[in-house]
Amino acid sequence: MKQMTSAIVLVCGFALAMPLAAQAQAPTSAGQNRMTVNVNIGLQTGSRDATDSGSSPLYEETMTFTGARHIGSGAFFDISGDYLVWKSLSFGIGYSRFGRTGDESYTAVVPHPIFFDQPRVVTGVLTGLKHTESAVHILAVWRIPATPKIDLAIMLGPSFYSCHHDVLANVSVTEGAAPYTTVTVTPTTAEVSKSAVGAIIGVDGTYRIVRHAGVGAFARWSGAHVKLPLPSGQELAFSLGGFQAGAGVRLFF
Repeated sequence: MKQMTSAIVLVCGFALAMPLAAQAQAPTSAGQNRMTVNVNIGLQTGSRDATDSGSSPLYEETMTFTGARHIGSGAFFDISGDYLVWKSLSFGIGYSRFGRTGDESYTAVVPHPIFFDQPRVVTGVLTGLKHTESAVHILAVWRIPATPKIDLAIMLGPSFYSCHHDVLANVSVTEGAAPYTTVTVTPTTAEVSKSAVGAIIGVDGTYRIVRHAGVGAFARWSGAHVKLPLPSGQELAFSLGGFQAGAGVRLFF
């Protein structure tokens, strides 16, 4: 939440500061505003599967546990601002955030306290695990005025991602009564995180309703690849972002 607040403050500060510099510079056309601010809601498509695992010594053998989780498509929030620097070329900064909460199925293979190589298998479901992806985008935007009220834009640049992901960290064991054919496991979770650098490329269309406000829609790809460090010492390879589409409000200065 602190990272999200800081990024929004940065973009809003950019949005508030640039119009002051733009007051003495009239736009060259209706499609070329000195400053544009975009506030969007969108859908990130695609799905990914995440598997985490670990092990620990138990009864002079090794207890293992694995978890499997599916992360589907979902809504994301996006805010950006850009400033015209030359002809139709603008530079800007944006922030987007995608999050999903879901369940993870797990399996624990627990050694027997008396008999060697006769493990008990326990399965279960962890609920309420979170996955969030935050990204700061540095944007180069080329605007193409189509009509006095409509303009198109092509955007691209680097994206700086931060991923926070809940994983199955460990399980504790509670034995039943002899002959120990049943066993109870209690899973524990942990949050892992990692940053990565990726890219963004897309198109945006804007329709001006009044002089300083309008609506728009976009389609783009933004993504990166991370290897999340698991508590077991292993790594979880994971793709962030994907194809994104959405719409929102445009403010012109």
